[in-house]
Amino acid sequence: MIHGKIPFSLGKGPGGFTAWLNGRLFPILGPPPVGLSGSDLLRAQPAPVRVCPVCAQPMDQHDIDRSGERTQLHCPVALP
Repeated sequence: MIHGKIPFSLGKGPGGFTAWLNGRLFPILGPPPVGLSGSDLLRAQPAPVRVCPVCAQPMDQHDIDRSGERTQLHCPVALP
Protein backbone atom coordinates (compact mmCIF):
# COMPACT_ATOMS: atom_id res chain seq x y z
CA MET A 1 0.00 0.00 0.00
CA ILE A 2 1.31 3.43 -0.92
CA HIS A 3 0.60 6.14 1.64
CA GLY A 4 -0.36 9.65 0.54
CA LYS A 5 -1.87 8.57 -2.78
CA ILE A 6 -5.58 8.65 -3.52
CA PRO A 7 -6.91 5.37 -4.93
CA PHE A 8 -7.75 5.53 -8.64
CA SER A 9 -11.49 5.00 -8.09
CA LEU A 10 -11.68 7.77 -5.47
CA GLY A 11 -10.96 10.75 -7.67
CA LYS A 12 -11.46 9.53 -11.23
CA GLY A 13 -14.34 8.23 -13.25
CA PRO A 14 -18.05 8.99 -13.13
CA GLY A 15 -19.11 10.18 -9.72
CA GLY A 16 -15.56 10.44 -8.35
CA PHE A 17 -15.54 11.03 -4.63
CA THR A 18 -19.33 10.85 -4.35
CA ALA A 19 -19.45 7.39 -5.94
CA TRP A 20 -16.67 6.20 -3.64
CA LEU A 21 -18.44 7.60 -0.56
CA ASN A 22 -21.78 6.03 -1.58
CA GLY A 23 -20.05 2.70 -2.13
CA ARG A 24 -18.56 2.79 1.38
CA LEU A 25 -21.69 4.02 3.22
CA PHE A 26 -24.41 2.02 1.42
CA PRO A 27 -23.55 -1.32 3.11
CA ILE A 28 -23.70 0.38 6.51
CA LEU A 29 -26.68 2.72 6.12
CA GLY A 30 -28.73 0.83 3.53
CA PRO A 31 -31.08 2.39 1.00
CA PRO A 32 -32.83 5.70 1.72
CA PRO A 33 -36.28 5.51 3.30
CA VAL A 34 -39.04 6.11 0.77
CA GLY A 35 -42.79 5.82 1.05
CA LEU A 36 -45.24 6.86 3.68
CA SER A 37 -44.01 8.10 7.01
CA GLY A 38 -45.84 9.33 10.08
CA SER A 39 -46.19 12.92 8.88
CA ASP A 40 -47.62 11.82 5.52
CA LEU A 41 -50.47 9.96 7.19
CA LEU A 42 -52.00 13.09 8.75
CA ARG A 43 -55.12 14.41 7.08
CA ALA A 44 -54.86 17.77 5.38
CA GLN A 45 -56.65 20.66 7.02
CA PRO A 46 -59.56 22.10 5.01
CA ALA A 47 -58.80 25.35 3.25
CA PRO A 48 -60.05 28.42 5.11
CA VAL A 49 -63.11 30.11 3.62
CA ARG A 50 -62.08 33.20 1.71
CA VAL A 51 -64.12 36.31 2.44
CA CYS A 52 -64.81 39.32 0.26
CA PRO A 53 -62.70 42.37 1.10
CA VAL A 54 -65.70 44.63 0.35
CA CYS A 55 -68.67 43.01 2.14
CA ALA A 56 -67.01 40.27 4.28
CA GLN A 57 -69.29 37.53 2.85
CA PRO A 58 -67.84 34.21 1.62
CA MET A 59 -66.43 34.47 -1.91
CA ASP A 60 -68.35 31.42 -3.14
CA GLN A 61 -71.59 33.47 -2.81
CA HIS A 62 -70.33 36.14 -5.23
CA ASP A 63 -70.67 36.47 -8.99
CA ILE A 64 -67.47 37.30 -10.84
CA ASP A 65 -68.04 38.81 -14.28
CA ARG A 66 -65.03 38.42 -16.56
CA SER A 67 -66.85 38.99 -19.85
CA GLY A 68 -65.89 42.63 -20.28
CA GLU A 69 -62.62 44.49 -20.45
CA ARG A 70 -62.46 44.75 -16.65
CA THR A 71 -63.36 42.01 -14.17
CA GLN A 72 -66.29 42.94 -11.93
CA LEU A 73 -67.24 41.44 -8.57
CA HIS A 74 -70.96 41.38 -7.70
CA CYS A 75 -71.57 41.07 -3.94
CA PRO A 76 -74.62 39.07 -2.71
CA VAL A 77 -75.72 41.78 -0.25
CA ALA A 78 -76.34 45.46 -0.83
CA LEU A 79 -73.85 47.77 0.85
CA PRO A 80 -75.22 50.65 2.98
